[in-house]
Amino acid sequence: MTETHIIKETGNKGKGLYSTKKYGKGNIVLILKGNYFSEPTRTSIQVGDKHLESWEGGHVNHHCFPNTKVVTSKELETLHYLEAIKDIEVGQQITFDYEISESLMSNPFKCNCHGRWVRGKDYEANL
Repeated sequence: MTETHIIKETGNKGKGLYSTKKYGKGNIVLILKGNYFSEPTRTSIQVGDKHLESWEGGHVNHHCFPNTKVVTSKELETLHYLEAIKDIEVGQQITFDYEISESLMSNPFKCNCHGRWVRGKDYEANL
C-alpha cells in the first residue's frame, strides 16, 4: 500500500485497489513495479509480450467502463503505469478493462457488468 492507494475488500470481488486522493484525467495513478513473466497469472498485467506481477497492480479489478488504462512510456519502454482516463475521486476503486490489455486470461471469469466471459482480447483468434 502507498499513501495514494489502499487495498480493501470490495464486497463482491474479494479485494480491490482504492484511491485515497483525487486524480484528473491524464494523471498517472499507479506506476507498475514488479517481476516479469512469459505467461499470464491470475493477478499479472500484460505489458507488451510480458506479464508484470505487481503487488498493487494485482489488486486492480476489471471493469467494462474503467477509470484507468495500462500505458507503456514512449520514452522508457520499461516504465509501465495506470493512467486516469476520467476523473477519479477519493474512495473510488481503481479499475481497467482486462479485455483491452490482456491477450489471454489465465483465469477467465464472467463479468459483473454484462455477464459475458472475460477471456482476453485474442481469445477468439486462438480457438
